[in-house]
Amino acid sequence: MGKKSSKILLNERIGYQLGIIKRQGIRTYAKGFVRKAYYIYLRRRYRFDPWHLSVYEHHPYATDIVREINNMPGSQSFTICEIGCGLGDIIRHINAEHKYGYDISQSVINCAKHLGGGAHFSVGSFEEAAKETPANIDVLIVVNWLHGLTSEEVKKLFDVLLGAVEVKRIVMDVMESPLPNKFQHNVDELFPEYKSRLLMASRVLVKNEMRYVYVLEKE
Repeated sequence: MGKKSSKILLNERIGYQLGIIKRQGIRTYAKGFVRKAYYIYLRRRYRFDPWHLSVYEHHPYATDIVREINNMPGSQSFTICEIGCGLGDIIRHINAEHKYGYDISQSVINCAKHLGGGAHFSVGSFEEAAKETPANIDVLIVVNWLHGLTSEEVKKLFDVLLGAVEVKRIVMDVMESPLPNKFQHNVDELFPEYKSRLLMASRVLVKNEMRYVYVLEKE
């Protein structure tokens, strides 16, 4: 039984990676391994948590977000803010004039600054963004960590920033998971003043887990 389970798990992992290769292309996928090797090297210096070794090229949701924002009319003059930016892989690939990345990990921000990319990286979250970003944010990105919070906690965090600055668009993800420690959110209930649009949906490696990325635009 144990061997069968291990074999099924291995087949799922192989199938998952093949799906990413098909979607991203072999060149992009291979580039991700080069980036990951460099990040492993940088981790020895900056001592950031190992989950940040998961690279941009291996996550279709990340490349889709970048493509979506870069294709928005006038995006080169946008102000972009990402909260929970990690090493800055998403915001670094966005072609915008003003970019702000926040993460609560000092070691991660130190490494993000080293990697550069034209963004202003700072330690912090919604409160710091409310104080430091301009009065108008064209796109606020918050992905890959909200599933660890209840909807009430998510709403409270967003209210700190939305009450201080004008945010035209929000890009966020929602996880659909059988795991008890992951919370699913209804974006229309959280942000009734915004019109939501599903950008993409993708299966996550954990069995029966899905990620949905939404673009919300203020009406």
